[in-house]
This record gives sequence, structure tokens and C-alpha cells, in this order.
Amino acid sequence: MGGDEVHLPRRIIEVLSTPELEYPQRAKALLRVLTAHLPIGEATLYLKPLAPGLPPQILRAGAPGFFAPEQCSCFPRGAGWHPLDQGGTLTLEIESLERSIGYLCLHQVVPDRLPAGTREDLDLICRQIGWMTLCNERMQHKIQQAEHLQFVAQVSRQLNQAQTVDEMLREMLSALVRENKAIFAIIQHYKPSSPPGQPFFAINPNFRSLRETFIAHAARTHKNAIQQGRSVLDDKIGEAPQPENAKLVALSLPLAFDRHTLGTLTLYSDQSPTSNPFASPEMNHRLFQDIAIQTAEAWGRISALDQLATVSRENQRKLLEISFLYHISEAMHGAHGMDDLVHFILSAAVVPDGVGCDRAM
Repeated sequence: MGGDEVHLPRRIIEVLSTPELEYPQRAKALLRVLTAHLPIGEATLYLKPLAPGLPPQILRAGAPGFFAPEQCSCFPRGAGWHPLDQGGTLTLEIESLERSIGYLCLHQVVPDRLPAGTREDLDLICRQIGWMTLCNERMQHKIQQAEHLQFVAQVSRQLNQAQTVDEMLREMLSALVRENKAIFAIIQHYKPSSPPGQPFFAINPNFRSLRETFIAHAARTHKNAIQQGRSVLDDKIGEAPQPENAKLVALSLPLAFDRHTLGTLTLYSDQSPTSNPFASPEMNHRLFQDIAIQTAEAWGRISALDQLATVSRENQRKLLEISFLYHISEAMHGAHGMDDLVHFILSAAVVPDGVGCDRAM
């Protein structure tokens, strides 16, 4: 326990005015200032989840490291004095711009023993932590947006350079896994009148043992996304053994071009405590929507070009046949004898890139 309360305001200002400290270091430094200058045993900062489905974050002054996920059941019950919680806990709510950010908890403390003016110092720390947290979230959001734009531009270049649909799909899936946007990514075709083709997929080597589980589960989410005509999020994947501490979640997005559904893009993410919360499908939904739209556009465009090339070749073949038959007709009318006619027909039928002897005969 500390007790040097005289220097508490000065130390708070010193920490807040140190430009070298990043957000987590500054927050932890403030907690350690409290444990060093107040008669308390521990100081803890609880932050509410950044998005639905994500765990709260906790930062302890006396623990190594910085923010770590915490169970929702361990989250403080609310602001106030809780005498039976960890030897007596004083909980203060952290707010910024009328938004509740989390709680600051002082453990092993007796409120009556706190020096005069401590509450004002604690209110200052709560306001600063709230503002720091809000600024950090905004900065992280801008960083994520920049990363998304860079990744979308990279994928767009690959899609535009692909010559075939198969090449385009493989490049896109590999990029998603290689850049840690997903641990497993799969494209499944949708053909109502015929059996679907083989799916294309890419997988993180650390999750290779779950490949068959992913493929089987993706087939179900594929059907759901096709039937509902919208993206489907599944965060209850638990029917098969998973790597230790892994918390898997799947997102399936329909791929539509010119009002026709070509297939689905299904992505699997790891929301384990060691993963980045900003890499979850909830936080990346807009990115994946953009990737799905670009993939569908490239798929439809390449398929249309392939169909156009096929029609062009067929028209060219028919034009050659018509031209050949026209010349045969002229030769038949100008031939002086059967020998000359047969000789002309057989000679024309075997020329390189000709239309064939069967039609000529």
C-alpha cells in the first residue's frame, strides 16, 4: 500500500503529459500512481466491450502485461462501495461524452481512510482515462480503415489481373488467409439446375486439422446464406475439437452479380483471448462486404468475357462454314468435270484451320 498522497496530483499530471507513453502504457502508469500514493492494495481498470460478442478488457496495476480479456461475470456490478469484494472495493464509473466506458476499481481500501481531496483526483483520472479510451478507439478505427482500404486495393489489383475465374478465386482466398483476415476462407458455387462444383478454399496451417470440419460447416452456412439472401453470422461452432483457447466464428456472404447469385464466400475467424479484437467479423463486416462485392463483380465480368469469347469463336466457325460452302457452290457451277470438282473439295477440306472434311464431302 502507498501513502504519499501529497504528490498524487503532480504525478497524475506528469503521466498525462508524457508524450512517449501510448494508451495502454499511460493507463497502466495511472493505475500504478494510485497504488503508490494511496492506501490501497490494487487498482483495476475494466473497459466495456468494443462491439457485441467481444469480451470486456481488464488492466491491473500489479499484473504483467496490459489489457487482457475478462469474463463478463467478473465485471463490476456498478459504481459505489462494495465492502465484501476483494477486501473492500471502491468502484467509480468512467464516462466520456455521455457514454459509459467502464469502471475504475480500488481494492483493499477503506473509503474513510482516503486523504482529503482524493475523490477529486480520482474523478480527474476517470475523466482522463475516459477521454484517452475514446481517442484510442477513434485512432484504432482510423488505422483499421486505412488497413482495409489498402487490403481492398491489393485484392482489387489481383482480381483485375486474373485471367480465369479459378485463378481469381484462388488468389483472393489466399490473400484473406495470408493477411490474417481469416483462418479459413472458402468459395462455394451456387448452381440451382446442376450439381455444385468443387469449392475453392485456403486455410491457416495452424488450423489444418479442422479442414473437414470447416468444409462441412461451410456447406450448411452456404445454404443458409443462399436461402436468406443475406450474410449469415454463426458464433456457435462447437461440435468438433478446437485448438486450445480457440473461439471460432463464421461469416457467410452471398456473391451476387447482375441479380444472379454465383455462390458464397464463407470466412472463419479466431476470437481467442490472444487474437486481435479488431480482427473479428463484427469489426470487419464492412471490409468483408466490400471484398464480396468485388469478388462477385470480377467473377461475373470474367464469366461474361468467357461467354463472349465462346460466342465469338462459334460465330467465327459459322462464318467460315458459310464462306466455305459459298466457294464450294461457285466451284461446283464452274467445274468442267467430276474430277475437277472432287479435287477442289478435298483440297479445300484439308487446309489448315479448315472447317473439316465431313462438311465438305
